[in-house]
Amino acid sequence: MVISFGCSAPGSSATGAGTVHIHPNAKTGAHHHGELESVIYVVSGRARMRWGERLEFVAEADAGDFIFIPPYVPHQEINASSDEPLECVVIRSDNEAVVVNRADDPATETVTIAGKYCESGDILVKDAHLPPTRPGDVIALAASGAYCLAMASNYNMALKPAVVALKDGQARLIRRRETYADLLATDVFAE
Repeated sequence: MVISFGCSAPGSSATGAGTVHIHPNAKTGAHHHGELESVIYVVSGRARMRWGERLEFVAEADAGDFIFIPPYVPHQEINASSDEPLECVVIRSDNEAVVVNRADDPATETVTIAGKYCESGDILVKDAHLPPTRPGDVIALAASGAYCLAMASNYNMALKPAVVALKDGQARLIRRRETYADLLATDVFAE
């Protein structure tokens, strides 16, 4: 089965992919990914998708189904199960990257950005055009979707990132970076 929100098939020129583990009853807020198109492959569980300007359309997808989300379509992902996790592979087109602290420097290199996103070897952006990077540079992705924080888990002891709000050229920390002490805070160790 393929759920397609008003388009016949994706035709992207650049893609990024990753795996997603969504807890029972979890859901994202309504959002869209700008000019990026997305394909979700349901590995296990049942996904409920709502989309439209008022999220007025609803469809469900089971393991083995694909969901295609075109650019600018407001949508919400929901784990339709109250007791089973939802496992998906998400593929998103045209992930753009920028070296934040040197955004005006000329892009003279073509690089692949990889690292611990969900798994240690995830490719975040392939063939990104960036200025030569050096230690201390900050690389930001134009869109990593709802899966970066809203659907984040601590799978593989991954720490959740800090969140910074930007407005009128001013940055404000609104959520601190998670620490390993945070991950272990609820564990009970035998004496």
